[in-house]
Amino acid sequence: GGQTREHIVLSRGLGVNQLVVAINKLDAAEPPWSKDRFDHIKSTILPFLLANNFKPKQVRFVPVSGLTGVNVAKDCQEDKEGWKALKSWYDGPTLIEALDSFNPPKREFEKPMRLIVTDVSSEGKNVTVRGRVVQGFIRASDNVMVFPVGDEA
Repeated sequence: GGQTREHIVLSRGLGVNQLVVAINKLDAAEPPWSKDRFDHIKSTILPFLLANNFKPKQVRFVPVSGLTGVNVAKDCQEDKEGWKALKSWYDGPTLIEALDSFNPPKREFEKPMRLIVTDVSSEGKNVTVRGRVVQGFIRASDNVMVFPVGDEA
């Protein structure tokens, strides 16, 4: 749907390059835990992910039921209704296992510090900046040059 596509575009814009697509509510599909429904959703979303420069090896599709917890984590899965129906065609990871399988991003500490600003607020003469450090590091008492203006802080 539209919200899913918006989330894909936003995540890519924020630098996300690994993604788990949790396909929820398959327990409510007709029939419940339908492989055809899972494949339909996957074939609808995958082209949009590829068009937004996600690599197929960096995207995982995981069927889940958020309501009953089936395939979210391994805890007592066999006792949950729907587990056997899902496992008749799905042998991949649970949602938690898929998230745990992400490769940690490489941090380039040797390069100059680079901060992507996400918020700026001011009180009187003071300005507070919030953001995400994408490379390098900073220590207390380091001087920082703010671009594109070139001011030192």
